[in-house]
Amino acid sequence: MAKKLTLTEIIDRLEATEDVDKITDAHEDAREKYKPSAGIIKRKTKDFRKFKAAIADYLKHHHKSLYKTELPDHMATAMVEELLANYKGAQKGGHMDAFGDAKKGKLADVLDYIKVQLREDELGKRDVHIIESSVDPFDLDHQTAIVKDYMETHEHLLTPGMKATLNRRKKPEQLAQLYKGLLGNHRQAAKDYKGLTQQAEQGERE
Repeated sequence: MAKKLTLTEIIDRLEATEDVDKITDAHEDAREKYKPSAGIIKRKTKDFRKFKAAIADYLKHHHKSLYKTELPDHMATAMVEELLANYKGAQKGGHMDAFGDAKKGKLADVLDYIKVQLREDELGKRDVHIIESSVDPFDLDHQTAIVKDYMETHEHLLTPGMKATLNRRKKPEQLAQLYKGLLGNHRQAAKDYKGLTQQAEQGERE
C-alpha cells in the first residue's frame, strides 16, 4: 500500500452511506418482491419439513433477486440451518423458536429476520473488504497506531469488555491484533450509540 490511511480516513470509508444504502435497499426490495405460494404466510405451518421448505424457497428467491443466479437446493437447505440457529437471540434451538412463530401464523416475521441476517452478512463482508484494503496486514506499526488512535478518539463506542481487553494489552503486537475487531464493529457501534443518544435527547425534551 503506497499510502497509509489515517483512522479518520478509514472510518469515513466505513461510514460512507451510499453503498450501505444500496445494499440495504437491495435486500428490502428482495423481501418486498417475494410472492409465496397461496396462503403460505397466513397458514399455521405444523409440519417442520414444510416449514424448512418454505424458508428455503424464500432464500432461493432472495438470492436470485440480488445476484441473478439460482441458489442450489442443497445450499438453500444448509442456509436455513445456519440462519435460524440463533433466531431472535436464542443460544440454541433457534430453529424450533422460528418454527413456533410460523405455527402461530408469523412466518412473515421469520422471513423478515432472515432478510436482516442476509443484509448484515453482506454489510459485514463489505466492512472486511474496506479494512483489508486500508490496512496492510503485515504493517504492525500502522495497526498499533490505528488501535491507539481509536482508543483515544472513540472510547465512547467501546464496551466495558473491550475496554478491559485493550487495557490488558500493553505490547504493540498485542494491540495490533485488535484492529480488525475494532474497525469491523465500528459501524454498528456508532449506529447503536447514535440511537441511544437520540433516545436520551428525546427523553429530556419530554
